[in-house]
Amino acid sequence: MKREFLIRAKHHIKTMWYWYIVIAVAAVALTSFAVLLNKKETPHEQRIDIMMVTPACADYALPYIADQILHSDGFETQKEVTFYFRDVVTNDAGVLIGSWMYTSEGDLFILNRNYAQLSAERGAMRPLDELITSNAIFDDLETDTCLSVNGVVYGIPLSYFRGFENLRLNTAGIYVGLTSYSQNQEMANRALLWLAGHMKSPIDQSTFDENVTNFLGGLYR
Repeated sequence: MKREFLIRAKHHIKTMWYWYIVIAVAAVALTSFAVLLNKKETPHEQRIDIMMVTPACADYALPYIADQILHSDGFETQKEVTFYFRDVVTNDAGVLIGSWMYTSEGDLFILNRNYAQLSAERGAMRPLDELITSNAIFDDLETDTCLSVNGVVYGIPLSYFRGFENLRLNTAGIYVGLTSYSQNQEMANRALLWLAGHMKSPIDQSTFDENVTNFLGGLYR
Protein backbone atom coordinates (compact mmCIF):
# COMPACT_ATOMS: atom_id res chain seq x y z
CA MET A 1 0.00 0.00 0.00
CA LYS A 2 2.77 2.35 1.02
CA ARG A 3 4.80 1.42 -2.03
CA GLU A 4 1.81 1.96 -4.32
CA PHE A 5 1.29 5.40 -2.78
CA LEU A 6 4.94 6.34 -3.39
CA ILE A 7 4.75 5.17 -7.01
CA ARG A 8 1.63 7.25 -7.60
CA ALA A 9 3.22 10.24 -5.87
CA LYS A 10 6.34 10.01 -8.03
CA HIS A 11 4.21 9.69 -11.15
CA HIS A 12 2.15 12.71 -10.11
CA ILE A 13 5.24 14.83 -9.52
CA LYS A 14 6.83 13.62 -12.76
CA THR A 15 3.80 14.52 -14.88
CA MET A 16 2.64 17.68 -13.03
CA TRP A 17 5.94 19.33 -12.05
CA TYR A 18 5.43 22.26 -14.40
CA TRP A 19 2.16 23.20 -12.66
CA TYR A 20 4.04 23.60 -9.40
CA ILE A 21 6.44 25.99 -11.12
CA VAL A 22 3.53 27.95 -12.60
CA ILE A 23 1.87 28.19 -9.18
CA ALA A 24 5.13 29.29 -7.55
CA VAL A 25 5.75 31.97 -10.18
CA ALA A 26 2.15 33.17 -9.85
CA ALA A 27 2.50 33.37 -6.08
CA VAL A 28 5.65 35.49 -6.39
CA ALA A 29 3.96 37.75 -8.95
CA LEU A 30 0.89 38.21 -6.76
CA THR A 31 3.06 38.98 -3.76
CA SER A 32 5.00 41.60 -5.72
CA PHE A 33 1.75 43.12 -7.00
CA ALA A 34 0.39 43.28 -3.45
CA VAL A 35 3.55 45.06 -2.29
CA LEU A 36 3.14 47.66 -5.06
CA LEU A 37 -0.50 48.20 -4.17
CA ASN A 38 0.34 48.66 -0.51
CA LYS A 39 3.35 50.88 -1.12
CA LYS A 40 2.82 54.10 0.81
CA GLU A 41 3.39 57.40 -0.95
CA THR A 42 5.90 59.85 0.47
CA PRO A 43 4.27 61.80 3.34
CA HIS A 44 3.21 65.35 2.49
CA GLU A 45 5.68 66.83 4.96
CA GLN A 46 8.55 65.15 3.12
CA ARG A 47 7.74 66.20 -0.42
CA ILE A 48 7.16 69.39 -2.42
CA ASP A 49 4.69 69.24 -5.30
CA ILE A 50 4.83 72.05 -7.87
CA MET A 51 1.75 72.17 -10.07
CA MET A 52 2.50 73.86 -13.39
CA VAL A 53 0.02 74.67 -16.15
CA THR A 54 1.70 76.87 -18.76
CA PRO A 55 2.33 77.04 -22.50
CA ALA A 56 4.46 74.25 -23.91
CA CYS A 57 8.08 74.23 -22.83
CA ALA A 58 11.05 71.89 -22.43
CA ASP A 59 9.26 70.17 -19.56
CA TYR A 60 11.65 67.21 -19.76
CA ALA A 61 14.13 69.51 -17.96
CA LEU A 62 11.87 70.03 -14.94
CA PRO A 63 13.17 66.94 -13.07
CA TYR A 64 16.65 68.47 -13.30
CA ILE A 65 15.45 71.67 -11.61
CA ALA A 66 13.55 69.61 -9.03
CA ASP A 67 16.73 67.69 -8.26
CA GLN A 68 18.65 70.94 -7.83
CA ILE A 69 16.10 72.07 -5.24
CA LEU A 70 16.05 68.73 -3.45
CA HIS A 71 19.82 68.65 -2.98
CA SER A 72 20.19 72.24 -1.84
CA ASP A 73 20.82 73.33 1.75
CA GLY A 74 17.65 73.55 3.79
CA PHE A 75 15.86 70.68 2.07
CA GLU A 76 17.50 67.81 3.94
CA THR A 77 14.18 66.64 5.40
CA GLN A 78 12.62 66.28 1.96
CA LYS A 79 12.52 63.06 -0.04
CA GLU A 80 10.86 64.34 -3.22
CA VAL A 81 10.45 67.51 -5.25
CA THR A 82 8.21 67.05 -8.27
CA PHE A 83 6.91 69.30 -11.03
CA TYR A 84 3.51 68.25 -12.41
CA PHE A 85 3.31 69.88 -15.83
CA ARG A 86 0.36 70.25 -18.18
CA ASP A 87 0.19 72.33 -21.36
CA VAL A 88 -2.35 75.09 -20.79
CA VAL A 89 -3.89 74.60 -24.25
CA THR A 90 -5.09 71.08 -23.44
CA ASN A 91 -8.84 70.74 -23.04
CA ASP A 92 -8.64 69.43 -19.50
CA ALA A 93 -6.33 72.11 -18.06
CA GLY A 94 -9.11 73.89 -16.17
CA VAL A 95 -10.59 70.63 -14.95
CA LEU A 96 -7.16 69.49 -13.78
CA ILE A 97 -6.57 72.66 -11.77
CA GLY A 98 -10.04 72.34 -10.26
CA SER A 99 -9.30 68.75 -9.25
CA TRP A 100 -6.04 69.85 -7.60
CA MET A 101 -7.93 72.40 -5.54
CA TYR A 102 -10.73 69.95 -4.72
CA THR A 103 -8.29 67.27 -3.54
CA SER A 104 -5.86 69.77 -1.94
CA GLU A 105 -2.96 68.76 -4.19
CA GLY A 106 0.16 70.85 -4.63
CA ASP A 107 2.37 73.18 -2.60
CA LEU A 108 3.13 75.72 -5.34
CA PHE A 109 1.08 76.79 -8.36
CA ILE A 110 2.57 78.10 -11.62
CA LEU A 111 -0.44 79.29 -13.62
CA ASN A 112 -1.55 81.90 -16.11
CA ARG A 113 -3.31 85.00 -14.83
CA ASN A 114 -6.85 83.72 -15.28
CA TYR A 115 -6.27 80.45 -13.46
CA ALA A 116 -4.09 82.07 -10.78
CA GLN A 117 -6.67 84.77 -10.05
CA LEU A 118 -9.48 82.22 -9.96
CA SER A 119 -7.45 80.07 -7.55
CA ALA A 120 -6.78 83.08 -5.31
CA GLU A 121 -10.44 84.14 -5.32
CA ARG A 122 -11.45 80.61 -4.33
CA GLY A 123 -9.07 80.68 -1.39
CA ALA A 124 -6.67 78.13 -2.85
CA MET A 125 -3.64 80.46 -2.80
CA ARG A 126 -1.82 82.01 0.14
CA PRO A 127 -1.08 85.75 0.48
CA LEU A 128 2.58 86.48 -0.26
CA ASP A 129 2.92 90.01 1.16
CA GLU A 130 4.65 88.97 4.40
CA LEU A 131 7.00 86.53 2.65
CA ILE A 132 8.00 89.20 0.14
CA THR A 133 8.56 92.01 2.65
CA SER A 134 10.45 89.82 5.15
CA ASN A 135 13.02 88.46 2.67
CA ALA A 136 15.61 90.79 1.19
CA ILE A 137 15.93 88.54 -1.84
CA PHE A 138 12.70 90.13 -3.11
CA ASP A 139 13.93 93.72 -2.71
CA ASP A 140 14.16 94.09 -6.49
CA LEU A 141 10.63 92.75 -7.05
CA GLU A 142 8.20 95.38 -8.34
CA THR A 143 5.03 94.45 -6.48
CA ASP A 144 2.84 96.28 -8.98
CA THR A 145 3.74 93.52 -11.46
CA CYS A 146 2.42 90.85 -9.09
CA LEU A 147 -1.02 89.29 -9.17
CA SER A 148 -3.14 90.96 -6.52
CA VAL A 149 -6.73 90.43 -5.41
CA ASN A 150 -8.30 93.14 -3.25
CA GLY A 151 -4.87 94.64 -2.62
CA VAL A 152 -3.31 91.37 -1.46
CA VAL A 153 -0.45 89.77 -3.43
CA TYR A 154 -1.02 86.13 -4.38
CA GLY A 155 1.28 85.61 -7.35
CA ILE A 156 4.78 86.64 -8.40
CA PRO A 157 5.27 86.97 -12.17
CA LEU A 158 7.22 84.07 -13.63
CA SER A 159 9.12 86.64 -15.69
CA TYR A 160 10.81 87.59 -12.40
CA PHE A 161 12.35 84.11 -12.39
CA ARG A 162 14.11 84.46 -15.72
CA GLY A 163 15.83 81.13 -15.30
CA PHE A 164 12.65 79.55 -16.63
CA GLU A 165 13.61 81.01 -20.01
CA ASN A 166 16.10 78.13 -20.24
CA LEU A 167 13.02 75.91 -20.60
CA ARG A 168 12.18 77.88 -23.76
CA LEU A 169 9.04 79.00 -21.98
CA ASN A 170 7.20 82.23 -22.71
CA THR A 171 6.80 83.49 -19.13
CA ALA A 172 4.50 86.42 -19.95
CA GLY A 173 1.24 86.41 -18.00
CA ILE A 174 2.24 83.49 -15.75
CA TYR A 175 2.44 83.66 -11.96
CA VAL A 176 3.95 81.63 -9.14
CA GLY A 177 2.02 81.26 -5.91
CA LEU A 178 1.72 79.11 -2.79
CA THR A 179 -1.30 76.96 -2.12
CA SER A 180 -3.26 77.73 1.05
CA TYR A 181 -3.96 74.08 1.82
CA SER A 182 -0.35 72.85 1.53
CA GLN A 183 0.60 70.41 4.29
CA ASN A 184 4.23 71.42 3.84
CA GLN A 185 4.04 75.21 3.92
CA GLU A 186 7.46 75.93 5.39
CA MET A 187 9.18 73.88 2.68
CA ALA A 188 6.94 75.46 0.04
CA ASN A 189 8.16 78.86 1.25
CA ARG A 190 11.76 77.66 0.95
CA ALA A 191 11.13 76.36 -2.56
CA LEU A 192 9.82 79.76 -3.64
CA LEU A 193 12.83 81.46 -2.04
CA TRP A 194 15.08 78.96 -3.83
CA LEU A 195 13.55 79.95 -7.15
CA ALA A 196 14.18 83.59 -6.31
CA GLY A 197 17.77 82.87 -5.41
CA HIS A 198 18.68 80.48 -8.22
CA MET A 199 16.36 81.27 -11.13
CA LYS A 200 16.51 85.05 -11.40
CA SER A 201 18.73 84.87 -14.45
CA PRO A 202 19.05 82.28 -17.21
CA ILE A 203 22.39 80.57 -17.67
CA ASP A 204 24.10 79.88 -20.96
CA GLN A 205 21.61 77.75 -22.91
CA SER A 206 24.15 75.20 -24.12
CA THR A 207 25.41 74.77 -20.56
CA PHE A 208 21.87 74.28 -19.29
CA ASP A 209 21.09 71.76 -22.02
CA GLU A 210 24.28 69.85 -21.25
CA ASN A 211 23.47 69.79 -17.53
CA VAL A 212 19.99 68.45 -18.24
CA THR A 213 21.32 65.82 -20.66
CA ASN A 214 23.90 64.63 -18.13
CA PHE A 215 21.29 64.50 -15.38
CA LEU A 216 18.79 62.56 -17.44
CA GLY A 217 21.52 60.22 -18.66
CA GLY A 218 22.52 59.50 -15.08
CA LEU A 219 19.00 58.35 -14.25
CA TYR A 220 19.34 55.40 -16.61
CA ARG A 221 22.86 54.27 -15.78
